[in-house]
Amino acid sequence: RLPMNLRISCLMLAVALAAIPSGAPAQSAEPKPVVAVFDIAIDGFKLSEVTMKRLTKYLGVRLMMGGLYQTAPESQLKDAMVALKLESQKDCYDERCRVQLGLEAAANKNLNVTIWKVGGKCSIIGALYDLRAAASEEAAEVADLNCDEEGLKAGIARFAAQLSGRKGPTPSGPTEMPGALPPPPEVQGGGGGFGGGDAPPPVKAEAGYLSVEGTPKGARVDISGPKEFGSNGKSATSLPLRPIPVPAGEYRVSVSMTGYDTEEKSVRVYADATEIVKFDLMVSSGQIQISGKPDGAKSRLECQKGFVRDFGLPAPASPWTVSVPRGQCRLVVERDGYEKYEQTFEVAGGATVRQSVELKRGFAGMAGWVRIPAGTFVMGSPSSESGRYDDEGPQTRVTISRSFLLKATEVTQGEWKAVMGTSPSSFKNCGDNCPVENVSWFDAVEFCNRLSSREGLEQCYRINGTTVVSKGPSCGGYRLPTEAEWEYAARAGTTTALYTGGLTIRGDNNGPELDPIAWYGGNSGVSYSGGYDCSGWSAKQYSSSSCGTHPVGGKRPNQWGLYDMLGNVLEWCDDWKDNYSGGSVTDPTGPSSGSYRVFRGGSWDDFARIVRAASRDFSVPGLRRNRLGLRPARSVR
Repeated sequence: RLPMNLRISCLMLAVALAAIPSGAPAQSAEPKPVVAVFDIAIDGFKLSEVTMKRLTKYLGVRLMMGGLYQTAPESQLKDAMVALKLESQKDCYDERCRVQLGLEAAANKNLNVTIWKVGGKCSIIGALYDLRAAASEEAAEVADLNCDEEGLKAGIARFAAQLSGRKGPTPSGPTEMPGALPPPPEVQGGGGGFGGGDAPPPVKAEAGYLSVEGTPKGARVDISGPKEFGSNGKSATSLPLRPIPVPAGEYRVSVSMTGYDTEEKSVRVYADATEIVKFDLMVSSGQIQISGKPDGAKSRLECQKGFVRDFGLPAPASPWTVSVPRGQCRLVVERDGYEKYEQTFEVAGGATVRQSVELKRGFAGMAGWVRIPAGTFVMGSPSSESGRYDDEGPQTRVTISRSFLLKATEVTQGEWKAVMGTSPSSFKNCGDNCPVENVSWFDAVEFCNRLSSREGLEQCYRINGTTVVSKGPSCGGYRLPTEAEWEYAARAGTTTALYTGGLTIRGDNNGPELDPIAWYGGNSGVSYSGGYDCSGWSAKQYSSSSCGTHPVGGKRPNQWGLYDMLGNVLEWCDDWKDNYSGGSVTDPTGPSSGSYRVFRGGSWDDFARIVRAASRDFSVPGLRRNRLGLRPARSVR
């Protein structure tokens, strides 16, 4: 007979075996998702790489301790980086690369975590990304942490607990031995109960990823967004910023750095999406290196943001280098007995522009020259422009392919006498600094040839009596500007009737916007003897009985430094008169022959409507009038 205690044990074993269904296979537990834990990123402070590695490993351990996940071994992540030809996880900073890396490591999910430091305290924020669903699964955040290693470890433990406690089954307790039958479920009256079963899945946080890329590296990045972001909607870091999880919403990103122009952009981050904002800051200043002859010549440099410097021209052996705001600059160098040097140029951020100046000996009283840059403009006027004539259209897009010099003022009586030996002007009593007039087109081209000869330059006109052949802009000497060059220079980048804006015509001789920039029929009254009787002119802006020319340079210049482009005297151009073609053309020079030569700009005795940038006039080339003068040009090779 068996002892009593042995008989009881055998009975219990028999009952247990009887409870197992015959032939039923044992069920295995559902495998836990594999999570690829990426290196923790930090923002706003620094920790050693060794410390960061310890914290990342600790994060993986704490995540597994929650019982819902297993983590991809570090060796699998390294093999995956080798397969994707990555030297480190830092090379994989966008979401697409991280998805590929997680899949290569045979993971189901990626975990990206960032530690932020704001105002002396740290926050841990991160999100699980489901690689199969290609969407953020859930996120967690732990704030108000001490930023030392112990404080961060405590925060990581809380962070991992949040992730482990939000989703998945709760690990079951130890299995009890079967005994009495389990109690029956309670049944509510009226049929089956509603709302039973597992707890409903939680609503996923509406979060996406924000990344900031560009140059220069290390620039300050200021981000403002929804109040849930950072510290009351604001945070700051440095460039570049790898993708970080952020609440969905509108963000304003500003990137700044000493020596660069600050740039701002707006971006909308959508849930489960990554937005990348790119910046390429412009260096806010450049340099100009200046030297030339004769050394010590009076010089003036004007640049953007009110930058102005007066100095003596440094010798070629010891150039002067100065930092200036990027943008357009203007250099003027002058000395008695020399031609004035005047040039406008662009200074790019971070670039050095070299200006080597050599003043040329010039005849007494000769004014300076302005370098007109190559460019494109619209020639003619729109049909809506006040005072317009029909021959100002159709508007034509014109490209001036080479830069050229244009005299800053009209040729004066004194300059004409110095070259030609005579004075044809009607208004001699105006003085040597007044524009020469009573000049025909033939007189004007002869002046240009003589001026070229004085300086040893190529003559631009072959003259045989009244038969003249122009070499045009390809010539290296002095010449008359083409009609297109003249209007391009007069507009100086503007598109309106005047280079200061629009024109209001209140009467034939009353256009108030002309008064600051031009001598015309409404304001050309003179006190010297020999003026023209203008007492009968209608609707003058200012009352006067005697009118005529005025000294050059007395009115406001245009944006390129050219004086009297409108008014004082009309200026002969190189072209024969022709109609505009419309469309687009490059370096037009007009027809090869014709009956009338063009002159432009209006004069002291013209109606207001004629003194506009687009207004055209013409006559036979032998015409001489007290309203006709010239302004030479010279091509720059």
